[in-house]
Amino acid sequence: MNYFERELRKIVGYCEYIRNPKYVGRSCIGRLDDGIVVKMEFESTMIRDKYNALRVTLMNRSEGKIDSQLIRLSELWGMKSFNGNDIDPHIWKYNDEVSWYCYTPTNAELKALSQSVDDYLACFAEPAYEESEEMEMSM
Repeated sequence: MNYFERELRKIVGYCEYIRNPKYVGRSCIGRLDDGIVVKMEFESTMIRDKYNALRVTLMNRSEGKIDSQLIRLSELWGMKSFNGNDIDPHIWKYNDEVSWYCYTPTNAELKALSQSVDDYLACFAEPAYEESEEMEMSM
């Protein structure tokens, strides 16, 4: 298991909408429903090997990409202080070493990231039967 997989497992562990996750390289691929696949991966937005965002992509098995969302860690968790300097939280790959750079997110921050992923996925998820029944009754 590589470092990216270990961190993705933590995030997916808190997610409500991702079913049957599989981990391949630096990605997690799971199901939102029978027709929609979810792919999550850490992404470098400006500097090579500085993974400061999480990309969530939705794909339809027969029609391809549906939508994609980039969640920047600093926008969700804020800047972090290290030796008097503000740094954006990120995973850093240097030579063969991979780890969080100068800061490790708390469980609460990982849960917040998972909640952001769930909020995004909820927009594309099939409504639960109970919700649709309540909607019909209120009409």
